[in-house]
Amino acid sequence: MRPEDVGRILPHEHVFCDFSRVSRNLDHVLNDGALAVDELVAFRDAGGSLVVDCTPQDLGRDPSGLRRASEGSGVHVVAATGWYRRAFYPAWIDDTPTSVLAERMIGELLDGIDGPLHGQAAALLGALGFEHVKVVFEEPPKT
Repeated sequence: MRPEDVGRILPHEHVFCDFSRVSRNLDHVLNDGALAVDELVAFRDAGGSLVVDCTPQDLGRDPSGLRRASEGSGVHVVAATGWYRRAFYPAWIDDTPTSVLAERMIGELLDGIDGPLHGQAAALLGALGFEHVKVVFEEPPKT
């Protein structure tokens, strides 16, 4: 999408997501593809052209669903990479070096989500959630 073609933008949305694993509330699940298309069409009809879906990997991001919703509505939808907050992290994340997590996110930005054959790249770092912890952006020295 060319910058001059961008109209109204929704800069932080969750077209598909699932907070229910932690909230235990099924009202916190957005997984209805037809409803997503309907809502994106309403946005398009109001002059919208671009939705930034900030749903990270651990909140039920659905790249295929985003593609279908975008194609069905005529609204451009960009996807995010990253992870949300500790309660939502997959079990393996704490044992994974920061450099490997960074490589995974960079790969999704440059090569596409699920690799180059999937055909849809993430367009932004959607979430880097922190909770009452000291944030360190370097690997500790190996001893």
